[in-house]
Amino acid sequence: MGENNRHLLGMRWALTLFSILVFCIPVDEGKAAGIAVPGDSRLGALYDSLSNPLPDEDKAADLSDILLIRGGQEILLSKGRLRLFKPVDGKIFGAVFVGEGQFTLFIPTRSEQEEFNRQTKFTLTEKRYQWNFSRAVFWFQDTLLAELGHGLTFTRIPITRDEEEIVKRSGSYATDKANENLVYDLLTELREENPQPLFVGHFFMPDKKEIFFKFNPRSNEEVSIYRPPYESISGSVWWLELVNSFHLLDEYSARGEYELSGEDKKRFDWEANTLSVGIEKNGDITGRAEVSFTELGSRKRIFRFNLDPKLHLDSVRLPSGEPLEFHRNDDSWEGIILLPESGGPHRQVLFSYHGEYLWLYQGNRRLSGMFYMPRSGSATGWYPSTTDLDRMIFDVTYTYPSDLTLVASGHPSSDTVRGATRTSRFSAEEPFLISSFTLGYFEHEQFQLSDTEAVVTVYDVGDDEMERIGKDCANSFRLFTYLFGPPPFKEIRVTGGPLTHGQAFEEFIHLPWFDEYIGDKNKSIAIGRAHEVAHMWWGHSVGWASYHDQWISEAFAEYSALLYAPFVLKKDEDFFKTLRDWKERINGARKYSLGSGAQLGSIWLGYRTSTSQTRGDYSLSTYRKGAWVLHMLRMMMLDLTTRNEDAFKAMMREFYVGNIGKDPTTGDFIRITTKYFGFDMTPFFDQWVYGTEIPTLRCSHTVTPSPDGKYALKITVDQEDVSNPFLLFLPFELRYRNGAVARARLKIDQQHQTFEYMLDGEPSDVKFNILESLLCPVEES
Repeated sequence: MGENNRHLLGMRWALTLFSILVFCIPVDEGKAAGIAVPGDSRLGALYDSLSNPLPDEDKAADLSDILLIRGGQEILLSKGRLRLFKPVDGKIFGAVFVGEGQFTLFIPTRSEQEEFNRQTKFTLTEKRYQWNFSRAVFWFQDTLLAELGHGLTFTRIPITRDEEEIVKRSGSYATDKANENLVYDLLTELREENPQPLFVGHFFMPDKKEIFFKFNPRSNEEVSIYRPPYESISGSVWWLELVNSFHLLDEYSARGEYELSGEDKKRFDWEANTLSVGIEKNGDITGRAEVSFTELGSRKRIFRFNLDPKLHLDSVRLPSGEPLEFHRNDDSWEGIILLPESGGPHRQVLFSYHGEYLWLYQGNRRLSGMFYMPRSGSATGWYPSTTDLDRMIFDVTYTYPSDLTLVASGHPSSDTVRGATRTSRFSAEEPFLISSFTLGYFEHEQFQLSDTEAVVTVYDVGDDEMERIGKDCANSFRLFTYLFGPPPFKEIRVTGGPLTHGQAFEEFIHLPWFDEYIGDKNKSIAIGRAHEVAHMWWGHSVGWASYHDQWISEAFAEYSALLYAPFVLKKDEDFFKTLRDWKERINGARKYSLGSGAQLGSIWLGYRTSTSQTRGDYSLSTYRKGAWVLHMLRMMMLDLTTRNEDAFKAMMREFYVGNIGKDPTTGDFIRITTKYFGFDMTPFFDQWVYGTEIPTLRCSHTVTPSPDGKYALKITVDQEDVSNPFLLFLPFELRYRNGAVARARLKIDQQHQTFEYMLDGEPSDVKFNILESLLCPVEES
């Protein structure tokens, strides 16, 4: 049991060691008053039964001093009554508890501890927090009943209204479309040949607060903590917000956080998605998808997928025509398929679906002609996709009215017109992540900077804007090829819409029509356009291992886009002005005159930094602060005398070329920076990517004449606002009255440091943090 049990008292050991290898307790179906669900022929009925658990009047027991441990977290049932759910499919899968108990959460990592404090405002004691609860609902497919022991006596006790209410309430959270579907997790363990010990605890506190704890060994991060973000209106909104997510405690003793982010527990490898899509002028679509995949590891029965809830799934079949059982709620993205027991690891499944997916947009004034937009706001929900990001071969054939223009990702391989119908095929030889298309009444124009460079085709993206946007995209392509190396293709198709945000695909870019054609006209840097072009390098050619590492896509694309200003537009001041604006927003996140809100979340947390209380933090942290991390690295590698930055370019190019078609981790990037800096760069990433603190530097200097005609320069630097001193390289500049300039760096690694230099002449000015080299606020006196 190891590290996760070191806080236990002696009496509790015996309870947790009992029958730990037992998976679940089968119930004699002849004796159980449960819900009979025969065989695998009623997947929907099985789902409905699990979604609506029934407390069992005959299965109530009083208990005391029972300790349960899951994922290193402790649940103590001090005293009270436990009532089991009626079994489904011969298995007991849940229970309700009323009495007194404590849930103790142990948080192993600094980033998760900081996130816990940021979201809950609770104070951890020795990396742990304890809640007292008066009621709880447990969902499980594991050893719970065995751990309760044979000493419990279950008797017939009438079900209370309180028990019924909290079970119903817990079920509403478990199946709400905004949350991960807990019932699908239970179904997986009920049907798999090698089930895993799933456990979920829903705890009700005396102060009407609620906490959810989930332990799922199938997840990369096995332990998760959730809470309702809007407790004042709880009862009508069932959305749960993720507070913490981390690995088993013992895993951190063997590997560091950066290495653990590369852990991959994917159940299937999606290899190909061959699609036939028919589109009507009213926006209705019919689709057929042939999905080819390979089972990873042992044989699998449950196959999970995503599809836009606007689309109705008609059937799922094998290539032989044999229908497969599937389940999907009408308003949900996620669905499951029950795979046949027979067959090898290489499988193919055929989906048929239809629905009102698109609607025709036409504004009061002509922004980009008339084009179709997804009703749900997703440009990638029109085909079945994996619940895990996975590269696959897309081969898509579109059939649509011939007077419309369709632009799509992949390479155009055929195009035919028969009467009022047009058929276009887009395919690719190499796997990529996502696929999309745009449909509308478009005109187009091509741009190419030279015969050897990329062809950019712009499809009617607004009045008199085609040339400007075409040249911006072509110049961005040229810049990123120069900085990082060529991508594996030489064509980009650019359209306006169908969303208010940009998105990049293989050889294809959606530009956000609202920002591009209204807001972006007044900007001096085409960051939005260049950002999407940069995703051809960062995000598609080079991916990311987990959500912790997604800054490798977004921050790298954002900083690449910002480099458009000095490299192409020759607008250094616009470049630095944007950096200063981002810096002010990062350092001033939620700092108000009357107090402060939650601090900006860690880059390491990715999308999780945006919460109900910290909206917008994902873009501010992952995009903007992540871009600043790259800028600091670039400035650290810059030759201050010659302004040569060949070292930075070489490092970025090596990282790009070495990871084409791969999904690297932050640890992989640390290794390449360590190679180029010549010392371990892990502390830098610990501070700026993993951590949340940002130091303030207070700099002062004096210049004193010496008897020998020289001048003594004394510089004092203090670090503030951090728990431990950062390692920083602070560049400064000396200017002389004769126009001469000298630059150097100070290595700052202590809270208070003094530096002394002897100079031949008296400087007229001393400036710190030149070239906006550090994200830290730098105050000079």
